[in-house]
Amino acid sequence: MLRRCFSALLLAALLLCLPAALGEDEEAEKPLNSGLYDGHYNYSLNEAGEARLDHLYDDPVTLSVPEALNGHRLTELGDGCMSTRLRLESVELPEGVRTIAGHAFEGCLSLTELRLPDTLETAGTGAFMNCVSLREIALPAGLRVLGNSAFHGCRRLARVALPETLEEIGESCFEFCGALEEIRIPESVTSIGRFAFFGCESLKAVRGAKGSFAEAYCLENGLPFEAE
Repeated sequence: MLRRCFSALLLAALLLCLPAALGEDEEAEKPLNSGLYDGHYNYSLNEAGEARLDHLYDDPVTLSVPEALNGHRLTELGDGCMSTRLRLESVELPEGVRTIAGHAFEGCLSLTELRLPDTLETAGTGAFMNCVSLREIALPAGLRVLGNSAFHGCRRLARVALPETLEEIGESCFEFCGALEEIRIPESVTSIGRFAFFGCESLKAVRGAKGSFAEAYCLENGLPFEAE
């Protein structure tokens, strides 16, 4: 009799605990950030209520990204959010975007036109990596950092305009940009990573101010420098 009572009590305790355990499992399966949605975009919010675009569901030919998602101002493009969109040819980003995170446009093989806002401060690692159809780009005033491998493998990229606000060019930033013939590096640049221009077989001139960091970098790495 005592054994039966103990078994019954044990079974009751297990049944009481079961819902809580199941609830814990369901909670554990939920992603840390389940994301929010606005039309064709998946996004998340920071503590200030600003939006980060995390995923584009379509593969359009042209794209004009809105300034806000469900009323939340867009300030960042997240990691890989538009990577490998094979049909995408033209993109316009709105004012207010400050950061393009790593690999955001990597492998967009048809991309030829990219209009960036003056609010942009950082382009992350591999942001435009292997955009093999991109031939020219004017980077906006306000940009401070070009991350590692930002334009790595953009083999048709022939013309790049760097802003006077730029401070850092990351490692391998323009590596294997085989069509790049010349580039002007502003005096504001105080850091250029290793292999930034490795494999730029057509590069004939790096222009910059005499006595600048760019001149020292070119001398150290055997690149053709022309003082302005």
